[in-house]
Amino acid sequence: MRTEYLIDGFRVSFVHQAEWRCACREFAAAGRCRHTREAGGMREAQALIRQRLAARVSSFLPYVRGLPVTRVGTQPHRRVAGRDEESAA
Repeated sequence: MRTEYLIDGFRVSFVHQAEWRCACREFAAAGRCRHTREAGGMREAQALIRQRLAARVSSFLPYVRGLPVTRVGTQPHRRVAGRDEESAA
């Protein structure tokens, strides 16, 4: 996983656990800045992608989350013209 990010021309680096460093004035004054927040979001997204790839199953699939499976994008069942209920079965 990446530890160095370039955001708005500022080098942001991940040190360890939750510690970040940035070269901007806002970080020097307050110890945090929008660049470190953005880099933190990128790192979290990368970790989530890595986790999903390692699982080899998308957590977006409904059966993984315990939801009933429905067919997305299919048309509702229509009766064929000229057939009644008994002959269709």
